[in-house]
Amino acid sequence: ARVRRVPAAPEVARLVFEVIDTGIGIAPEAQARLFNAFEQADSSTTRSYGGTGLGLAISQRLVGLMGGTIEVESAPGRGSTFRFEIALPLAAQAAAPAPTDDVEAIERRIRAHFPGARVLLAEDEPINREVSLCLLEAVGLQVDVAPDGAAALELARRQRYALILLDLQMPVLNGIDAAKAIRADSSNRATPILAMTANVFEEDRQACLEAGMDDHLPKPIDPDVLFATLLRWLERGSD
Repeated sequence: ARVRRVPAAPEVARLVFEVIDTGIGIAPEAQARLFNAFEQADSSTTRSYGGTGLGLAISQRLVGLMGGTIEVESAPGRGSTFRFEIALPLAAQAAAPAPTDDVEAIERRIRAHFPGARVLLAEDEPINREVSLCLLEAVGLQVDVAPDGAAALELARRQRYALILLDLQMPVLNGIDAAKAIRADSSNRATPILAMTANVFEEDRQACLEAGMDDHLPKPIDPDVLFATLLRWLERGSD
């Protein structure tokens, strides 16, 4: 399958979608029936390859709702190419908001008062891990990274941290169980622990607190919220 963009008006993205296979192909006289519900190019196809004959009819309907039509190019023994083209309106590009004075002041304060402070980041999802790592290092923190809860626990047993950030949904050992173990058996029994989670229900927050965590950061991570939370707990941890 492939998608390509073709020339169009400035406010429109015109996209061509193609699905190409090298299968049994379709005779020209059978192609007209392909998009009828419960029809197939050859009745033997269902017996040999399965299928209800609904797939292309549904696809044609969905593409039609978006203002396009499906075309097919095929020949017996040479495979098939299904193609459709749709035009999508482009959203207006909004300029990224400039950092406010308060946010910049928080970032400066972290850099000035906690340069090189060592924090532990436990996150199994590579993209989320890289984003969080970049944000933490941007304010001058030294970061140890763990890909799961068990690795985080092992690091917490060997190193004292100024702050620990735990994703809740991790393999091997999840964030809740990792926090409990860190509180019970490590040199970080009093270290502030922040949960990183997309779960924002009160029962989830309560479960974090009962596990010994101090606060939570909603996902996706908002840099402004992250920096404000970091400063608050770094200052408390240094008291």
